[in-house]
Amino acid sequence: VPECDEFFIKQINVEIIINERPIYPGGSNINLQIVSTKAGMLLARKLGAECALKTRTDQRIYHPNFYAYLTSLLHAFPLPDGNSSQHSRLIACSLNTFKLRMYGISDMFLFGHIEDMIRYWDVPLDDRNTDGIDYIKLNTWRLHSKKELSEVYLCTKYLRSIGKEIKFTLESSLTAIAEHFIVIDQH
Repeated sequence: VPECDEFFIKQINVEIIINERPIYPGGSNINLQIVSTKAGMLLARKLGAECALKTRTDQRIYHPNFYAYLTSLLHAFPLPDGNSSQHSRLIACSLNTFKLRMYGISDMFLFGHIEDMIRYWDVPLDDRNTDGIDYIKLNTWRLHSKKELSEVYLCTKYLRSIGKEIKFTLESSLTAIAEHFIVIDQH
């Protein structure tokens, strides 16, 4: 990064990853998020991280002890028995996580065990051309969710990778979220 002082960056212990841009950015630029977040998670694991947080540069966290808060939530709400393919729940934020959008965990904020975070973001790039989708016809959350766009794409891929069946019913979606995630209030 030519604008940055390389010496300063090394002093504050920051790693910069430059990724190859996917040919197709995907609907809502999902492929850009997949590539950059996966690379960040893999580097975090290489550097010895036990947990990781995915957030966005336009988000701010004001909780003074947010790491302790998040890790205490993971201890307070362990996975139900029989979820051996997941290390711990993933913590998402209520911002852009909609109750009625099935499997609609927001991609703006996600925290969890590094192996779960890598699994969540280690998905194939979404090479479907979404330019022709008539969003007006997707006038219910069920129709929208069944297209598995953006956040739903990530969540359903993750849940399938840990052995969950995706049924696209509100009950199955809420059950999967209740068993595998913690959703914290954005405030």
